[in-house]
Amino acid sequence: MAWTLRVYLIVTGVLALLVIAMPALVIIGAMALILPGLFLGAMPSAFLYGALFAIVWYPGRHRLGPWVAALAGLVFAAGIAAGLPNLANTPLAGLVAQAREGDRQPEAPVAISGILRIERERNTGGVTPFRKGQRQAYLCDDLCAAALFTPGVTAVVLAAAPDADQGRTPRARDDYTVTYRLAPRSANGPACSDPILPAETHSGLDAWPEVQSLRVAWKLALAAGTCLLRDPLDAAPPQPDWTLRLTKGPLLSGSGAWGFPPNASYGRILLASRAGETLRRTAVKARLLQAPLWIEPTGGMQDFRFGWARRSLTEGGYETLDLLKRTTNLGLSPAATVPRTSGRDMRAALVAALDDPAVPAGDAAFSLVQPLFDSMGSLGKRPDIYPGDVALVARLIGDARLRDFPPVHQPIRALGPEAAALRGPIVAWILAARVPEDREPARTLGRALEALPPGSFAEPTPDEARLLADPERRRWATGLIRRQADRGGAAARDLVQIIAHAHAQPVPKRSDPDRFDDANAAVQALCLLGPEASPVLPDLEALIEADAVPRRALDDWRLMLARLGKPVESFAKPENLSGTQSGFEANLRKRLARFRPDYCR
Repeated sequence: MAWTLRVYLIVTGVLALLVIAMPALVIIGAMALILPGLFLGAMPSAFLYGALFAIVWYPGRHRLGPWVAALAGLVFAAGIAAGLPNLANTPLAGLVAQAREGDRQPEAPVAISGILRIERERNTGGVTPFRKGQRQAYLCDDLCAAALFTPGVTAVVLAAAPDADQGRTPRARDDYTVTYRLAPRSANGPACSDPILPAETHSGLDAWPEVQSLRVAWKLALAAGTCLLRDPLDAAPPQPDWTLRLTKGPLLSGSGAWGFPPNASYGRILLASRAGETLRRTAVKARLLQAPLWIEPTGGMQDFRFGWARRSLTEGGYETLDLLKRTTNLGLSPAATVPRTSGRDMRAALVAALDDPAVPAGDAAFSLVQPLFDSMGSLGKRPDIYPGDVALVARLIGDARLRDFPPVHQPIRALGPEAAALRGPIVAWILAARVPEDREPARTLGRALEALPPGSFAEPTPDEARLLADPERRRWATGLIRRQADRGGAAARDLVQIIAHAHAQPVPKRSDPDRFDDANAAVQALCLLGPEASPVLPDLEALIEADAVPRRALDDWRLMLARLGKPVESFAKPENLSGTQSGFEANLRKRLARFRPDYCR
C-alpha cells in the first residue's frame, strides 16, 4: 500500500499543481473529449484527500498496523471534510441574526404623503451633466417619478444614504442631494419655463415590466399641464415626512478563493416616518464553504481558476419593487395611481403640441415620439396603427423643433405602401440639416429612406436631385443613394459620379467617419442594378486603372463589377484569402448564379 499511496500522491500532486498553475488545461480537456477535463478538474481534490489520508496512515502504520491506520486515515479525512466547513461557517449565523434584528413589516399598506426622501448608495443613479460653477445633482429617475405621481406626495428629495459607504460623510463636491416637485404650468404661458423629464432608468432596482406604461403616462401628464421642477441646487433640502432608504454592503469578507471564512453581504430596505420605522427588511446573501470540503474550478473563460467549493445561502430575500407595492401606496404600477393610456392619448398629445408653436422642443409631448414609433413597430407584436398616422409622422418629421429621431424604419414598415408619403418630408429635413450639428438625426432619416415601399424613387424629385448634388449632406442620405436602383440604368452615371467625387477628395486633416458613406452606398446601388448598369463598367475600370480608388476598397467592388459584366477569371484572388484561384472563381460564380440583394451589402 505504501508504494501505491506514494505513486497516487505523486501523480495527483503533479497534476493538481499543473492545473492550478494553468487552469486553461481543464478547459482544453473539456473541449476535447469532456472526460479529460473532468479528470483534470478532480485532481486538486484527489490530492487533498490523499494527503489527509497519508498524514495519518504513514506514522500510524507501524503502531496500529496498516489496516487500522488506513481506517484512521479515512476517519481523519472525512472529519476534516465535514468538520472544517461547519467550523468556518459557524460565525455566519450570528451575523445573519444581528443583521436582521429589528426587521418589521406593516400589517396594511402605508399611505406615504408629504415630502419623501429617497436615499440610496452614492454610485446608484445618474447625475446632471457637469456645468462649470454648478453643483451636480441626482436625476429624477423612475422611482422618483413614481413617487412624485403618487397622490399626496408633494416633493421627493434624492440623496445618498449616510451608511451607503461605511458611514462616510459626503463631501461638498459629491453631495448630489436635490429636491424635485410637480406643479401646474404657469398661468403666464402654456409651457414649462425649463422643461425637465424623468430620467428613464431603474437605477439598480429589480426588473420593472410595468415601467414602460408608467413612463408614457407620466409624459402625458406632463404634456397636459404639469411641470417637473427641481429646487435650486444651492437650496437646503426640506425636512422629510417619510424616508425610504435602500442600501447594501458587506457583512463578512472571506479571503478570496482559498479563504475559509464565508463571504456575506446584505441588502436592506427601510421606510420611516417622523414617528419611527414602519418597514425594515434585510436580506443576507452568503457564500459558505461546501460540505464536504473539496476544490472546484470556477469562473468563465477569462478568469477560470480553482478555489474551495462554496454554496449560496439567502436569508430574508425580497424584491424591492414587489415589497414596496405590497406595503406602500407608491404608484409603482399603472393601476395604482396613473390611469392606463392608449395610443389615441399619445397621438392627441402630439397633435396638440404640433398645433401650438409656443410649445418648446424639450416639452414632454415631444418625448412621446419614441413610444409612438415603438408601438408602431414592436417586435413580435401587431403594429398599433390608427387612421391619419401617415400624416402625423410626416408632421413630426417636418417640425423644426424635432432634431432627434428614434428609428423611423419602424413606422415606415408598419405603414406599408402609405409610407411613400414620408419621402418628401425626410428628404426636405436632410436638405435643411445643419452641418455638422445634425449628423445623427440626418443619418437616421437618411438610412430610413431605404425602407420606403418598392419603386418609391423610380421618378426623382427636384429635392432629391438637390440632395444628391450636395456632397456634404448626401453622405447622410445613404438610403436614398441605394434606392437609386429604382431608376434602373438611368441612375448608373450619377452613381459613378458620386463614387469618383468621394475618392477624389483630399485626405482630411481630422477623422471623417462619413467620408466614403455615399460612395459605398453608390457601389451597393450599382451592384443591385447589375446588368442594367453595364455601360458604366469602363468608367469604373478607368478609376481603378488610375489608382483613384484604394485597393482595400476594391474588395467590396468585386461582386458589383462581376454583376456589371467583368469576367470572373479576370479577378485575382487576394493574398489574404485561403484556397486556390479556381476555388475563388467558383465561389464568385456561385454568388452570381444565386444572387440575392443582401449580397450587395
